[in-house]
Amino acid sequence: MAEVLRKTFNVFTDYHSFLVEDVSTDRSGVAELITDEMIERMFVQGDDYVIVGTARPMESPVEVRVFDAAPPPTDGQWDRTNRGHRGRSSSARATR
Repeated sequence: MAEVLRKTFNVFTDYHSFLVEDVSTDRSGVAELITDEMIERMFVQGDDYVIVGTARPMESPVEVRVFDAAPPPTDGQWDRTNRGHRGRSSSARATR
């Protein structure tokens, strides 16, 4: 297993969340995914996007890591981690 990408961002999360999406994402129906469960988990994944919840509207440090196989377990260095799996590669963009 190898890490193929690691990027760090500071994202302003004025709506208590941010969306990382593929350039071809169809956003219809995405708003309905913001449920009580998503708010509790602070994470939801679709085929072309992930939505990450945040505790408050502020600038939040975000690290995105992409592996060519299942990632290793976390070592306790993060407050919260969520894992997603994407079966195909593509371009991505971050929006708020």
